[in-house]
Amino acid sequence: MQENRVFYGVGLLEFHIPHSQSLKDKRAVVKSLKDRLAERSRVSVIECGPQDLWQRGSLGVCLAGREEGQVRSSLAAILRVVEEEYRVVVLAFRTRVGSLDDDPTEDES
Repeated sequence: MQENRVFYGVGLLEFHIPHSQSLKDKRAVVKSLKDRLAERSRVSVIECGPQDLWQRGSLGVCLAGREEGQVRSSLAAILRVVEEEYRVVVLAFRTRVGSLDDDPTEDES
């Protein structure tokens, strides 16, 4: 096992906000999710996707860890946190886990 191995995990979470009646309603839900994920899961979170749709939302997440299993477990925990939010319905959660050692186009400085 290599001592200096770094694993990354990224995910795109798409969800429906059925009871949202305005962009203000949507922003409240999205902000709540972003804050909860950043606090509980210690990940970077951004809102992405169409910003002008009241009932659709997308969040991008990324994290790093020493072990692949740890990263995969953290991504699964992120999904559980979002599924606990009664105001949203998860439509999709696409993820990718990798290592810097896996990337042949690695830049070294």
